Amino acid sequence: MEIIVKSKGKFALHAPDCTLHMESYTDEENFKPKQLENDVGAGCDFFTDVPFIEEVIDRFPLEEGEKLNWLDLGCAGGSLILDADKNEKTDICIGLDGSVGVYKQESWYSGKNKKVLKNADISKDLSIEYEDGNLVKFDVITCWEVIEHFYENELDTFFTNVHKHMADEGVFIGSIAFYQDIRDENGYCPSDPQFNSKGKIFELHKVLWPQTKWDNFLAKWFVIHPFDFENKFRDMDERLTYYFMATKKL
Repeated sequence: MEIIVKSKGKFALHAPDCTLHMESYTDEENFKPKQLENDVGAGCDFFTDVPFIEEVIDRFPLEEGEKLNWLDLGCAGGSLILDADKNEKTDICIGLDGSVGVYKQESWYSGKNKKVLKNADISKDLSIEYEDGNLVKFDVITCWEVIEHFYENELDTFFTNVHKHMADEGVFIGSIAFYQDIRDENGYCPSDPQFNSKGKIFELHKVLWPQTKWDNFLAKWFVIHPFDFENKFRDMDERLTYYFMATKKL
């Protein structure tokens, strides 16, 4: 079964995590990723966590033969969603990313992964459809260290996309960074002695809200629940990262 992703663009050409990785760009089929001295973001993110995947799936009271659909937004190298796709209890698994940095990772060149890994600017209107035009609904939607990369005026569109693609009994799980991420044109951060403050600077994290403000904002679309998984994806310091879990407001 072919799944069709409709979006306003293949790449988020306005986003620093995309342009930082771009050596040259003519159009969506003709571009060259930049090899950074110190790779960051989508260019080196290959995290996965099989115990976490199994723990999420086990939360669903699946009847015999039932399977889950899983969407990973800002999937980078795609290791998490590719491992979810291998689980016998999943059906449609899709990973979306809008950075050219993903093409530094071998996973994106494997033909067998093309049914899972797809490009899309997830800050714009988005539709994931079956061949007959019906919208695909996902039981699990994940998004790790991505939301802080958006500009504030893009958040409504992003969360509307999440809400419309969630199954009524689905769950939205992820993390949002609280800290700045500033890089020079070679990928170095200011604390690194090789950081070039006189060159082009890329501010990767745009929205740095406290947890209470995120909760209030998310509440327009979702019901917030405690993040109570034993396996904490990436295992980030909770003083620096907000781990959230939410269900859909109907």
